[in-house]
Amino acid sequence: MDIGARPAVVEFLMDLVLTPEHPEYKAAGPEEQHCFRRGRLVLGVEYLLWEAQGAPPAKDAWSELDYGNIDSLTYEGAGYALRKLGSPRTSSSGRGSDP
Repeated sequence: MDIGARPAVVEFLMDLVLTPEHPEYKAAGPEEQHCFRRGRLVLGVEYLLWEAQGAPPAKDAWSELDYGNIDSLTYEGAGYALRKLGSPRTSSSGRGSDP
């Protein structure tokens, strides 16, 4: 969907998959595999290493920009580490997200 970085913040606008435990979960429609909702993941960052920055995104079936998926988001000591080949790797102060 979109990725933005500014001093001390990196923000991801993306489609999120909700599980049945989430209060906004609804069963997937006949054309969908999962319950998707558009959301934002906002991380306060102290350090940002963005490999392959500027690589053009793909377009999905609805002609929206597609930067791929987040393969791993883990808490490591003082913050979060996000990993995906060609995506930002961050060290975060742990500020919240907004699904």
